Amino acid sequence: MAILLLVFVTLLIGMIRIESTPPLWWDEGWTLSVARNWVELGHYGNLLVGQPAPATMAGQFPVVVPIALSFKVFGVGIWQARLPGLLFTVCSLLLLYYLTSRLYNYTIAWLVLGFVLLLPVKWGLHPFFIGRQALGEMPVVCFFLAGFACFLHVERRIAVFLPLTVLFWGIALMTKEQAVPFFAVCCVLSAGVLLMKRQWRRAGVLVVALAASFGVRQLLLELKEIVLRGHSMPPAPLSGLTESVAVVLDPSVRISALKFFFLFGIPMIAGLTYQMRKDFVGKEPSSHIGLIRFMLWSLASSWFAWFILLSVAWERYAFPPMFMAMPFVAALMYDLTGGWNMRFTVDRLRSVLRARRVRVEDRGSVAATALLALMCFLTSAAVYRFSISPTDSSIVEAAQFLNEHAKPDRVVETYDSELFFLLNCLYHYPPPQMDVEYIQRTWLHKSGGFQYDPLVAD
Repeated sequence: MAILLLVFVTLLIGMIRIESTPPLWWDEGWTLSVARNWVELGHYGNLLVGQPAPATMAGQFPVVVPIALSFKVFGVGIWQARLPGLLFTVCSLLLLYYLTSRLYNYTIAWLVLGFVLLLPVKWGLHPFFIGRQALGEMPVVCFFLAGFACFLHVERRIAVFLPLTVLFWGIALMTKEQAVPFFAVCCVLSAGVLLMKRQWRRAGVLVVALAASFGVRQLLLELKEIVLRGHSMPPAPLSGLTESVAVVLDPSVRISALKFFFLFGIPMIAGLTYQMRKDFVGKEPSSHIGLIRFMLWSLASSWFAWFILLSVAWERYAFPPMFMAMPFVAALMYDLTGGWNMRFTVDRLRSVLRARRVRVEDRGSVAATALLALMCFLTSAAVYRFSISPTDSSIVEAAQFLNEHAKPDRVVETYDSELFFLLNCLYHYPPPQMDVEYIQRTWLHKSGGFQYDPLVAD
């Protein structure tokens, strides 16, 4: 009953101001445009002056399909576009609770839900903020967690749960290509540890799962091509995108990533470090539960390490590893507080105040209090900034104005892709390569002008 109540409340809260908070933005616009065109015109792609164009900058197929289904059932609109993301959010929370309850215990499982929902440290990384947007971050987390939840039962019924595991992992790898190297590191590192301990059967199952997951991903890509044959166009190649987003060595970007680390990453790093020292240093996973714990740890650690060391440091790129690392933060707080015993913690703090020094047996309570205070402070600041942010309906108003005043033979020139799926008039936009140039100029501080004439479409 508590879980059902949580689901109901989460859905209810998630629908509040879903159309305007956060405002619809550029990355969502391409995906929503493709979903609408697919539903209404049968074309899987964008439109350019009313003619079919490739789906170059839209989300991957597993992101577009639920949105298109929502458009088909409920009609085209912003809340309909964001409803699938909210459902992915609820599923991710339930899977995180279930997975944590099996990896640790039910107390830590409730703790992890409390930390994720009530102590997000930054509003831009809250599940309700990320999840209600038409992006790939929440779906990829949901599919990965579903795979881990199925992998829990592989040793009991391998014929049933191994195919389900590789199916969910394969969909996750298709949902966001960014996750491919981290999942590979996770599985290869875990298999290597099992081989060193001569756990041949577990290592073999994991290697099969890794290979099969990539096989499922490739199969799904082939099926996508078959389904969309005659309904899509090949995307235009983009040069320089990897150097602009995935492997960025610009000093200013790396400084920004380090600032993010020290401002918002400390709770997660504390949890990952504690788990590493407790379970992994000088040890190997000796059980199937220990293996899954190690896999989840290595997936979150490698993903966040890439965010800090190489990525363009956009905050939403940090969401998947931070979300999947929350069980380790909850486990740390559970151990530091004597099993989440508040009376025990308060007594320890009183002894520190009376003695005016921190004894060895009091360090855990002091550390837990400091960590919890830090998370509460950051959360309070995030909630305050959210509470004073005004509701923004300018996108809908702009689209209504253009639909009412643009004559049928006139062309709207814009790069605000969030308008596209709301427009009924002709529109034109720059080529996708301009996005790479924009990233390089804005975030990487490279010189040079845009080679584009905004009046080329008359």
